[in-house]
Amino acid sequence: MKKYGKAINPWEKIPHVNNFHWYEALRLTKWDVLALPADKEVYENILKVSRRLQWIRDYFGIAIVISSWYRPENYNTYLKDVHGYLVASRSAHLNGSGVDFRLYGLGSVDSINQTKSELYPHLEDLQCRICMNDDQKWIHLDIKGVGGFRY
Repeated sequence: MKKYGKAINPWEKIPHVNNFHWYEALRLTKWDVLALPADKEVYENILKVSRRLQWIRDYFGIAIVISSWYRPENYNTYLKDVHGYLVASRSAHLNGSGVDFRLYGLGSVDSINQTKSELYPHLEDLQCRICMNDDQKWIHLDIKGVGGFRY
C-alpha cells in the first residue's frame, strides 16, 4: 500500500512507537478491509495519536486494544445508517485524529471509568482529550483539544 510516496505495510509498526501497527489504525472492522489515509493530514494525525497511545500503554504497562481509529466518511456513514451507531458527522476519526480503545483485560464500564480518571491529570501534558461519559466500554481519545468532554 502506498500513499504520499511512502510505502505503508499494514503489519509494520507505526514510526516512532513500539507497540502499534498500521493495521490497527487503518482497519475497518465491519468491512474487513484496510483504508489508506486519504491525505497527508490523516497520515500525520495517525502518527500523533499513536505517540499518545504509546505513552498510555507505557504508563499502565498493559496492552491496548483498538476498537476504531481512522474511519473514512463513507464508513462512518455506514456505521450510522446500517448499524445504528451514534457517530458524529464531524468525528475526529474522519481525519485520523481520534481513536477508541481499552486496556487489554479491562473492558467493564467500571474499569474504563477508573482508567479515564487515572488518565485525566495527564491530558494537558499529552495535548489530547478524552470523552468522560460514564457509560462506555471504551475510551475515546482525540487531539482536537485538551481535557475531558462529554457527548
